[in-house]
Amino acid sequence: MRWREKFTLVLLFCMFVSSSALHADVSIGGDLKSETRLNFDDRKIQNNSNTVSLKFEYTDMNYHLLVSPKIETYGLPVVDERADLQNVEQIFDLSVGVSEAYVDIYEFLLPSLDIRIGKQLIVWGTADKINPTGNICPSDLSGTLEFGEKLGVNSILTNLYISDFIFSFAFLPVFTPSRLPKGDLLGSLIPEIPIPDAPAFAETTRGTEYHTIQNPDNVLSETSQFAVKLSTFVFGYDFSMSYYYGRYTVPIYYQIDYTVDGSFTNIQTYSKFPKVQIIGFDLAGSIFNMGLWGEAALFIPEKVMIDLYLTGAPPTQIGSETTLDEEPYLRYVIGTDYTFSGGLYYNLQYVYGLDHEIGKDNLNHYLVFRMEKSYFYEKLKILPLTLILGVHTLDTIESNYGIGYIPEIQFFPSDNLELDLGIFITSGKGENLLARLDNHDSFFLTIKASF
Repeated sequence: MRWREKFTLVLLFCMFVSSSALHADVSIGGDLKSETRLNFDDRKIQNNSNTVSLKFEYTDMNYHLLVSPKIETYGLPVVDERADLQNVEQIFDLSVGVSEAYVDIYEFLLPSLDIRIGKQLIVWGTADKINPTGNICPSDLSGTLEFGEKLGVNSILTNLYISDFIFSFAFLPVFTPSRLPKGDLLGSLIPEIPIPDAPAFAETTRGTEYHTIQNPDNVLSETSQFAVKLSTFVFGYDFSMSYYYGRYTVPIYYQIDYTVDGSFTNIQTYSKFPKVQIIGFDLAGSIFNMGLWGEAALFIPEKVMIDLYLTGAPPTQIGSETTLDEEPYLRYVIGTDYTFSGGLYYNLQYVYGLDHEIGKDNLNHYLVFRMEKSYFYEKLKILPLTLILGVHTLDTIESNYGIGYIPEIQFFPSDNLELDLGIFITSGKGENLLARLDNHDSFFLTIKASF
């Protein structure tokens, strides 16, 4: 379906719901977000995105309905030929869809059982935005450092309330992958494929690259995922344990073919989404008015081997190695925050492993610190120190480290309007997220409006 048809359907739906709201208890809201990023080094526009999200809700005694259409333009115009100027999809990278659409049924079959069916956001975990236990919904990694963004998935979620305990069960019949960034930012998450150090490639340079992804077979046993969680409140702390069975939502290489074409080496990669089991634990509370939280997830992956081939007649296998070990590994977050009497607020988190860092050998350590202060009755907020430090291990800190600095000013002209102005600066060495963003220092301006 072309974007025009999608847009028309969304518009007709919005008109229908809006007219229905005049005769029913339907609440209407939404927000607009516009962001522009300018690269410091080459003065090029790095990103220009505009997102409009609407939200329609209807609540009855026995059920609750929510539908949230979303219209987004992302990136810059791509026009290589004159014919592209006749194609609005080339001029505007427009996405029209629905971020959430579900119905809540209260006291379903049992007085203590609620069920939610439809496309929904399910985010488990107590840490601030970075949640190792939150694996039900795939990550929206298009913003690179905008941690915590998720994509809605078609699913069934049940919550059973027994005394002080909540037993949750989620079932996803269809697998949904994560969203990756466009353009040069993709290299910050997925490193460049190296050319083997072998005589066959000695006089060649990097040529064309092709990337093929193997999706799970379209049968329920291959595409479905499920998760369970038991949560309660103990000694002033929220506490939960969870289990997830599904797949990684960022693909992993299992085969790379190299083709020597004259002075060039062309590369063909094959990727897939391995299965994984995840056992999670989290808690959150406070002590002496200081917020505390901890979250940990034990990943138990399936083993994935990567085969390297030099194409020809016949193809020659030039290597094979483990790209994902079946050995379990732990990702975790420990954090704290506090607001001083003068209104100065800080947030500190120690993070081991991000969503795109898959496998025990690919995890990095991060220290994330944010400080902010509000002025003029919270009309102005200054964030002078948002700092991200990353290292692979302490033994390799000199050759593999990253530093990110993001000072920011936020202005609130009214309750529903926000303007953000800031800079994003990174530096580092080695193969880590911050080091690979070294050439993406930028100035950003974001406008957010809600109604």
